[in-house]
Amino acid sequence: MNRLLALYCLIFSVIAYVSADFHISTGVATGGRTGVVACPSNYWNCNCYGKGDRAGVVTDANNSGLGNITPDTNFFKIRKGLCGMGEMNFYKRNDGRWEFYANNGDGKLLGTCYENKAIKKCTTVLLTDKLVCYSYICNP
Repeated sequence: MNRLLALYCLIFSVIAYVSADFHISTGVATGGRTGVVACPSNYWNCNCYGKGDRAGVVTDANNSGLGNITPDTNFFKIRKGLCGMGEMNFYKRNDGRWEFYANNGDGKLLGTCYENKAIKKCTTVLLTDKLVCYSYICNP
């Protein structure tokens, strides 16, 4: 019985670690204005994307707002604040995945993001999910 309990605990801890942690989506507002925002997976909703509640601001290398993540994009960052984290840097790898690290950190990989194509419609914003990120930073 103890082995079975230990196995369940191990499986649960692995599942908890690899569950989706946050999403990075492009929003197109009424009138055509675009922007890229990050939201925790457990708060992937119109309050986060439409109103900015708990949202992370995605920028380019110069801290300018990013209008879209395109196939030519190979670097972006999320400003300090998403899930209590400091600024994070995202690097596109040759196989298409994105890895992210703490800005000026110790070089430890915080997580990995993969292409995603979910769509969500809010009152004034149409969201196209660009990346789903697997990490632990937004998990309590």
